Amino acid sequence: MDPFTTEEDSLLREIQDLFTAAENRIYTFGDPADDDDDEDDDDGAIPEISIPAVNQLRYAGQHLLRALTETASGQERLCHLWEARNHCRRALYDASEPGLMYLISRHETFQLQYKVTWMREALPDYLEIRRKVRDAQNLIRNCESKVKERAEYANECALKTDELWDDIRRLEDAQPLFEERANEETRRQVENGRRARRWWIGTAIAIVMLLVTLAGVAVQYASNKTQSIPLATTVAP
Repeated sequence: MDPFTTEEDSLLREIQDLFTAAENRIYTFGDPADDDDDEDDDDGAIPEISIPAVNQLRYAGQHLLRALTETASGQERLCHLWEARNHCRRALYDASEPGLMYLISRHETFQLQYKVTWMREALPDYLEIRRKVRDAQNLIRNCESKVKERAEYANECALKTDELWDDIRRLEDAQPLFEERANEETRRQVENGRRARRWWIGTAIAIVMLLVTLAGVAVQYASNKTQSIPLATTVAP
């Protein structure tokens, strides 16, 4: 095999950097080699996020192998290196935006399920977390509205993911507290409902008893009035 040219050597270094960055981004959400059946592993792989990026790295590896074979010509080897670099770039992109979208969706789930006041009690900086989430949403929204260089966008997504990762983890760690508050509120609502039903039942019974009493009084009054009317007497002529 011919020695690497300066361009090929530069491509190889770029491929190595991109491959490592994409791999690290994948491992942020779990090791794809982990056993998905291990329910006790909270840091397990998230297939929806990991698989597309992992596949891109596999394609990159295939092109690298072809570029390093003895039969690869100079131009053919260069083409395979270009393809390997492109797949590594795509892998970094696939591991960045979906990961950020996953963190955003996790935050939205918390917002739908729990009150903001509960989250602020557990995490005093929760409003700052919400600001970071809005910034991440704007980043994705703005990318959809204008053409942006993929590598730059992937890097920005990676930075936002790093900012949000620990914050979302802290929310997840505090979830038992949120569940406890939710259960307390449910129990309170149930008890308030029972009290309200008891009050209405008691009020209804009191009203019925009052009506029965009034009806009895009315009957007694009518009976007394009838008895007080003198009977007419007939006088013989």
